[in-house]
Amino acid sequence: MDTSDTRNHAQTHTRARTPAGGRATRYLPIAAAVAALTTLAGSAMAQQTLRPPQPREDPAAPVIMTLLTLVILALATLFAAAFPSKRGHQD
Repeated sequence: MDTSDTRNHAQTHTRARTPAGGRATRYLPIAAAVAALTTLAGSAMAQQTLRPPQPREDPAAPVIMTLLTLVILALATLFAAAFPSKRGHQD
């Protein structure tokens, strides 16, 4: 067997090796950018305190509407109670 054949065989079947930490150095700038953006967003959100919205008008319902609803419900109850019950002769 020729030595040049073994050398060519070894060169074709070996993978190109990355230096130690090759992937880490590739992704380090991306990870640093994500960490910086997360930190900045967190501090920006901490400065904004959420408060409930202030009502523009008095939230209480008008008294006339409350009394009108009460009268309508009372009349509907009395109207329903005025009907005779349908009981047969076997009750």
